[in-house]
Amino acid sequence: CSFKTAYEKVFSKMKRPHVLIAGTTGTGKSSIINSIFGSDIAQEGAGRPITQNFTKYCPEQQPIVLFDSKGLEAGMFFDEFLESTIEFFSNNEGDIGAKHLPKKYRRSASGLENRVHLVWYVVNAATARFQDFEERICRELFGRLPVIFILNKCDIATRGQ
Repeated sequence: CSFKTAYEKVFSKMKRPHVLIAGTTGTGKSSIINSIFGSDIAQEGAGRPITQNFTKYCPEQQPIVLFDSKGLEAGMFFDEFLESTIEFFSNNEGDIGAKHLPKKYRRSASGLENRVHLVWYVVNAATARFQDFEERICRELFGRLPVIFILNKCDIATRGQ
């Protein structure tokens, strides 16, 4: 049995993790997606928001499913973002179960918790700030999901940031 054959056998049985990428406008969420997949599948831009809704990226030969969210902005209504997030995942994604959650939350899991395995929350290191509305989204919408914070744009941040 060759390594390639063994790899393909394992890969064909593996369930791909569903990862939601979120963060404020301009943090580089789409750039991270392009880096992960090694190609320009997510449109990138500077200045105005590029991603206007949720976009699902699941290239066939990649072991991960990524969801790019609309960039969050100060003044955005929390309830509006909450509703649009729950609506997108409820209408477009099947239930993945709750085994990825801590045991104490599995029975009461609902909504986003049954559609996404984890969240990558992207923070722009060059702005040196994490705003109140971002904390609320992370605590209230993503609260029981595993959240990994990614500091992006560190290469352009100053020492003070």
